[in-house]
Amino acid sequence: MDNQTDQQLLRAYVSHRSEAAFTELVHRYIDLVYSTARRLLGDAFRAEDVTQATFMALAQNAKSLANRAVLSGWLHTTAHHLAIKTIRTDARRQQREKEVATMNESTHAPAAASWQEIAPHLDALIGKLAESERDAILLRYFEKKSAVEMAASLGISADAAQKRVNRAVEKLRNLFSKHGINIGAGGLGILISTHAVQTAPAGLALTISSVALAGTAATTSTLITATKTMAMTTLQKTLVTTTVAVLAGVGLYEAKQVHNARAEVQTLRQQQALLEEQVQRLENDFAAATNRLSNLLAENTSLKSNPERNELLKLRGEVTRLRSLEKDINALQKSSKSIGFRIGRVATE
Repeated sequence: MDNQTDQQLLRAYVSHRSEAAFTELVHRYIDLVYSTARRLLGDAFRAEDVTQATFMALAQNAKSLANRAVLSGWLHTTAHHLAIKTIRTDARRQQREKEVATMNESTHAPAAASWQEIAPHLDALIGKLAESERDAILLRYFEKKSAVEMAASLGISADAAQKRVNRAVEKLRNLFSKHGINIGAGGLGILISTHAVQTAPAGLALTISSVALAGTAATTSTLITATKTMAMTTLQKTLVTTTVAVLAGVGLYEAKQVHNARAEVQTLRQQQALLEEQVQRLENDFAAATNRLSNLLAENTSLKSNPERNELLKLRGEVTRLRSLEKDINALQKSSKSIGFRIGRVATE
């Protein structure tokens, strides 16, 4: 999967519902999406929710995106829109926006901007760039692509790709200047390259893949609707965001239930296999003991004319052991049947 393009992976997912293909896409872009959400939300848990919602939207829109040259641009835009909608439901965000506005209006702006000043505005300003410029920024600084690798993705020469990056950075720097944040093009590129992409929490990729593949039907349709409501009123947007959050939670709960049920079935099947193996061993022992008993009975018959106490005790001992084995076999068979019933019940649920 590592040597396949994004387009090939998307087509594999669309055509064959390949979980491996979708999981590979999640691994490729989870850091980019998570970092975008984390910058805007400032909260790891809400950033995880937005990351999950973004990849659900990707699963739903995979067919229409299969021929897109640069997938990172779409993922960045979707993550940004979903994060903004989350922010608008949080009253504390309004206070932070007022503080940022006050800082931007100050006439004593620092000569060199810091990452803390740039981060709250970065995603919104990237969204104002033309698509070709946004793709160039994301490929160079977010995906760490070289000029040659960018050229292969964009279908242009390496020189043209580098020039596009330079123009995009300069335009982005001018947009920051309009917000009262002054920084050189070189410094801006260094800050973005150093801080823009953060490693997502361990295990998040697996959770996202499981949820997206198990519960996209309900949640993603709502998410797509949410991304198209830019012109709605504040109240409508709040209602849509709340609905998205609730449905995403339902999808996660259902996926966890399915996962737990599968795990329980697997455990029960393993227990049943062990019991069946024990039953087989006991049945073999039982058969061997039966043969020995037959031999002893034959010997006992031949010794009736001259019985010996030791041989009689030996015969009785074998009979007792045989009965004990028979009881063990019956108990194990009952346990195996009980586990089989539980497997059927869990699978039905």
